[in-house]
Amino acid sequence: WREAVDAAPFPETVPAYRRLRVDHSGNAWVQDYNLPGADSVTWSIFDRNGRWQSDLTIPTDWQVLDVGDDYLLVMVRNELGVEIIRRHAVSRN
Repeated sequence: WREAVDAAPFPETVPAYRRLRVDHSGNAWVQDYNLPGADSVTWSIFDRNGRWQSDLTIPTDWQVLDVGDDYLLVMVRNELGVEIIRRHAVSRN
């Protein structure tokens, strides 16, 4: 099995993004496509007119559930695999 995996061709390109979310203010949050083994992922935030506003880098094990005007709601798993919902403050400044 290992030989088959090692012999498999690695793609020459990867997708431009992995996920897209729209927050409560209409801003687009675009998650970069992260390669296997990465420990963080970057989300780029664009306003309603498509202008880049900021980047946010978070751990890859955070699953973004919701983006509000002043918060980021994520799901993480603890060391026992139990899902935990966390709310993090987001500053728009």
